[in-house]
Amino acid sequence: VRVLAAHWDDSEDIWKDLIAQADKIVHLAGVNRPEDPEEFEQGNVVLTKKICTFAATTTRRPHIIMSSSIQAQLDNAYGASKRRAEKELEKYSVEANAKVSIIRLKNVFGKWCRPDYNSVVATFCHNIACDKPIEIRDPAFELELVHVDDVVATILEELKSTDLKEQIVERGNKMPSAQITLGELAGRIQEF
Repeated sequence: VRVLAAHWDDSEDIWKDLIAQADKIVHLAGVNRPEDPEEFEQGNVVLTKKICTFAATTTRRPHIIMSSSIQAQLDNAYGASKRRAEKELEKYSVEANAKVSIIRLKNVFGKWCRPDYNSVVATFCHNIACDKPIEIRDPAFELELVHVDDVVATILEELKSTDLKEQIVERGNKMPSAQITLGELAGRIQEF
């Protein structure tokens, strides 16, 4: 197994070359907290379309595994951009006769999460440890949490998959998760 990596700001020639060599693509790039909402379109939809376009021109027709978000079900700019990115993958799957896996991530927590950026758990932990206030709009609001190790395990499972019966696979609901309210989460972290 050989792993090739591309960064979102690499040239199109680099992207085309790497995608031409790929049997599977793990697409983790995306924009979730831009200064300008237009960045959602560029970082989520346009980038995914570019990956699909380059993949469709290869003879390999790589299996694309993309991290999406449960926000794709909601009516907000981020969710709408993730939903449109998923549609680009579905179009690629049909037109190129290729497999795609969409992993709709829930509220991820664990190592690598950053406070005030991508994890309420990391934010609460950081603020409580630093004697900073935490903001809870609705203590009864229920979260479904998934650990980053389970996300990685799901991606690895898809990388190993050779089953082509289902061309478009949604994997987010198959990850182990835990339900907790924001109030309970804050209380547990404060107890620690």
